[in-house]
Amino acid sequence: MAPGDAAKRRVILSSLFEYLKLNYDFERPAEGADSGQISDREVDVALSYKSDSRLGELRQALKRVENGTYGVCICCKRALSGVELAEDPAKRMCPACEASLNMGALSAQASSGVPTHI
Repeated sequence: MAPGDAAKRRVILSSLFEYLKLNYDFERPAEGADSGQISDREVDVALSYKSDSRLGELRQALKRVENGTYGVCICCKRALSGVELAEDPAKRMCPACEASLNMGALSAQASSGVPTHI
């Protein structure tokens, strides 16, 4: 694990276990939780039988830490700011790319004649 990865992993795990507690009444494991030393197997056990997009996003963020791409926009490869990652540890795109993607989706809806609101 590269320097700083333990801190990134700790932030993501904290967000993941907070989400599990709020939505599934799941208590985080006492050992290793604060140090970021929870194994992938323990994370898998915590997430077993839960099909939830937010949990999937957080799990993918842990994988990006492992492969060295955490905190980098998947579109333009710009480094995401600490503020952006603090707001959402699973963030994958910079604000400019997100806006561009959202505008493209809205534009496609408008041209298809599908109402964008009810």
